[in-house]
Amino acid sequence: MNSIKASIYVLEKYAKSVFGSKNLLLFFFLINFLIYFDRTAIGASLPGIKKDLNINQMESGTIGAVFMIGYMILSPYFAHLEGKYRSGLIMASGLLMYCLSNVFTSISTSYIGIIISRALIGIAEAAYSGISTSYVDTMAPEGHKTFWLSIYFSAMAFGAASGYIVSGIMIAYATWRITFLIESISMFPLSVTCALIPDAKYVNPDSKLLEEDVKNPKKKEIPMLYEIFELLTNKTYLFIVFGNAALNFATGALAFWCPTYILQVFDLPIEYTTMTIGGVTIVTGIIGTLSGGKIIDRYKTNNPVKNVQTSLRIIVGIVCIKFPFMIVATITTNTLLFFIMFTIVEFLLFCTIAPVNGLIMRVVSEDKKTIAIALQMFISHLFGDFPSPFIIGFIMDLTNMRIAMISVSVAFSFAIVFFVLALLQKSK
Repeated sequence: MNSIKASIYVLEKYAKSVFGSKNLLLFFFLINFLIYFDRTAIGASLPGIKKDLNINQMESGTIGAVFMIGYMILSPYFAHLEGKYRSGLIMASGLLMYCLSNVFTSISTSYIGIIISRALIGIAEAAYSGISTSYVDTMAPEGHKTFWLSIYFSAMAFGAASGYIVSGIMIAYATWRITFLIESISMFPLSVTCALIPDAKYVNPDSKLLEEDVKNPKKKEIPMLYEIFELLTNKTYLFIVFGNAALNFATGALAFWCPTYILQVFDLPIEYTTMTIGGVTIVTGIIGTLSGGKIIDRYKTNNPVKNVQTSLRIIVGIVCIKFPFMIVATITTNTLLFFIMFTIVEFLLFCTIAPVNGLIMRVVSEDKKTIAIALQMFISHLFGDFPSPFIIGFIMDLTNMRIAMISVSVAFSFAIVFFVLALLQKSK
């Protein structure tokens, strides 16, 4: 026992001196920035890709959806591997694959080539994203966990906005291919550094996982299928995840199709469209994400059950408010009114990100956080932003773009139902 404590002490000192929690938060912020840069860059680059490869709307939607296959399926597997290997090594392997896959995207000259490269991006992100969220939560100080998550997730706004802006500029003045080379070059040094970081429990000396390691150094490994079964029998967890899936459906459809929608419905120049969406995303993303995390931590008590109920009530309220604004945004023909409604919807979407992810980790045990986040990624993407670009593209081909975007609003009503069901479960 003394040797274990001594080893932990050395690792703690090493983690604090080289990879302090605040430095690591910035590090993960930068990686998340590039991850979400890619998410919107592919959608914003679509006009250029469609022109080069001569593909239709449905095939364009498939490009947005295919990356989710490997991302969804392999996320739980990579999360389970965290019990066997250092989390830094697992995440680094995914980030290196991300670099190679984006190089492949930039040089692809066929529709099949783009499909393969985007599928590989999904596998790469599965190795990173399934672990990084619980890593940030574990190293965050008690009482500020949701706010730390909101800082981490606010990188989504910077990344998504930059993806829109840079892609729009490249299409207008150069070629969409340069965008993905920029991504690859930028991510490479971060992927190498990621291999060196210690496990999160050594960064935060108050970590409950660290306490468990001291008490039970020879902890028996639990099979992945058994871990998943335990989570699937947790009704509160499931309802929260399916509520998040409904939000992901809307978010995925908007992120992928919004630039094309604005170009066709309002007939605006692509550089103006991407710059405007990018600016709106930066402002709403930062304010919305940080506000959501701060509100949840503001109402935190010493009663875990009450904390979950309060968070769910806040989330339900936010989703209810955003529903009418989304309806107005999709039916208006006024450009200014559309952007006002779109700004409000984006702000409210970002408000729910940190609270929902924090909730998922509060309704499971400490040692199940990583697999819980990874499984929710599988479920929420399978029923959310994996099919939504394809489905909305299919509706566009059958009807028109405005009707297809109006149908996105339905997802918010499903989100409200699932979050209310989760609240009822926890109230029993």
